[in-house]
Amino acid sequence: MSVCEGCGALVRDSQSPTARQTTHKPNASRFAQDALFQANMAALRDAEAEDEAAGRPVSDFQPARVSSKPEKAKVSSRNLCSRCHGLLHHYRPPEDLALTSSDDDFHGMTIDQIFSPIRADPRAVLINVVDIADLPLSLIDARRYSSNASNDRSRRIIHVINRADLYFSNPLVIAASRESLVAALARGLGRPLTQQEQEDVFVVSGLKNWGLGALVETLNRTADLNENVYLVGSANAGKSSLIGALLRRSAAVPAPGDLRDLRLMRSRSADRDRAPSPKHGQAPIITPIPGTTLGCIRLPLSRFAPQFSKAAKGNLIDTPGVLMAGMAGVIKPEHLQKQLPRRLFKRPPKSMRVGTSVLADGLFRVDFVAGTADHILLTEFMNPKLQHVHTHKADILQQQLSHSRATSAKPMALALDVTLTRERGGPINAADIVFKDLGAISVGIWKGFAQLKVYTPAGQHVATRPPLIENPYSREKSTTDRSEELSQHARAGTQKVMAAGAEL
Repeated sequence: MSVCEGCGALVRDSQSPTARQTTHKPNASRFAQDALFQANMAALRDAEAEDEAAGRPVSDFQPARVSSKPEKAKVSSRNLCSRCHGLLHHYRPPEDLALTSSDDDFHGMTIDQIFSPIRADPRAVLINVVDIADLPLSLIDARRYSSNASNDRSRRIIHVINRADLYFSNPLVIAASRESLVAALARGLGRPLTQQEQEDVFVVSGLKNWGLGALVETLNRTADLNENVYLVGSANAGKSSLIGALLRRSAAVPAPGDLRDLRLMRSRSADRDRAPSPKHGQAPIITPIPGTTLGCIRLPLSRFAPQFSKAAKGNLIDTPGVLMAGMAGVIKPEHLQKQLPRRLFKRPPKSMRVGTSVLADGLFRVDFVAGTADHILLTEFMNPKLQHVHTHKADILQQQLSHSRATSAKPMALALDVTLTRERGGPINAADIVFKDLGAISVGIWKGFAQLKVYTPAGQHVATRPPLIENPYSREKSTTDRSEELSQHARAGTQKVMAAGAEL
């Protein structure tokens, strides 16, 4: 038995077609082309020999040496199972892909199986990774599952909110939203955080290398690196991405006394999926498919030197993600890469009026039912584009979109009926509506209140949270309002021209 370096699954050496054993055979047509070329060259040499024997002038053309030997088969240096090889090189989702349909069903390892070795290791440190895109729906209560009578719930747990680059363009503006992130974290856990727990919340980006230095410094200062450090969290939270970022950072961080240019660090962290140098170890593979990691992947902390001491005896362990029900279960696997969040959201806010609805590729629907506000502003922090329609036409369009995106025939059901208000002098954004795996929509209200109804498949996978960005709007009007104003000016100009023509 061996362990796949990409997903951590145990595979049989004799039966598993690993990437190391799988070779890329040269195309058979190449041999036929080489044989035809060699035959033509032989005929050309015979013709030149006849011309030379007959005293006719011979061309100075000298054929290049062409080898008919087949190209050497390319062999991967990584020990990958066929599943990881197909995902990494061909983006071929496994045929047995089965995303969960309820919160109690898990594909692969169950949550008890994932936390079983952690409960047996009471001195280990836990890094609970959460995705900022769908916080708090992607939050796992690590203390609940990792505690037992022996450790008396005293384990050190560090919460890492990953993929901050989806919301923020630079790390300097993250501090302004840290309080909202901590509040959303506490709300998801269902309890207030202690002072120590609040200090152990880090907002990072593995893609941009933000916040990793503070995380590493805290681990070096407060944790015993002779013990194991586990990365836990829901599927697609970015645990494997963090390990890849730390490996790339280890290759770029200068050792003490080394004055190498730190621009190397920025250039290496620019590519999210770039494989680290072999001497620093191979990172787990990263795909948009939930549940890519199937088993525990252990990497010695000494391999991350000089970030951690070379004398550290502990391991950094990437655990399988906890698979929970979400929007990824109603999206076809070939559409996951397009629909799940990947890069910074830069879409402008759009106006929405009473009696209208927004739909997102058949995945959900939001109705503006009633309110004293004449309009609200929606800011999309997700990849699916919202379509604005009148509510009485929404059902027909919803059916059309569902056929193209959904993998199951789950009907839409009411998931949220929420009334949002803005207090005098309060933030413009009243709340974020969060959809599991997809992202969130910020609802901005200038004055009054607005009643919204949210429909999702089977009425699941949605929640609200305090707005991460409270006042993103300037005093300028939204894009829809500007277009309406321009249309009014155009109509007024047309009427003036017609009136002037009638006078003539």
